[in-house]
Amino acid sequence: MKRNPCENYGATFAFILRTEKTITILKWWVLCALEKDCMAPPGSQLYCKFGRERYTQYGDCHRYDQSVINLLLENMYGCNPDNYVSRYGEEGVNIERNPASSFTAKDFVCD
Repeated sequence: MKRNPCENYGATFAFILRTEKTITILKWWVLCALEKDCMAPPGSQLYCKFGRERYTQYGDCHRYDQSVINLLLENMYGCNPDNYVSRYGEEGVNIERNPASSFTAKDFVCD
């Protein structure tokens, strides 16, 4: 299998600047989320079946929102992540998967 020149990025954390291009991408991402067969096409599954060659072998899986945002970014920027991924601060980022449960609805309201 030919190696794909585009990397897939997780949609867990995003810092998005408001530009015309990001508004366009987010619009299509939301529209896709509203259409079941776009975000979750028939036969799609989350579990990946990677072999020993994880980065060159197709895993026969679909990451739903992550797959869609990667396709939109690659279509907009032609597989050049320098246009949409920042490496700045990468070493200091920590994603906490089990956050404290002390949050209330007020914590998520903008003043």
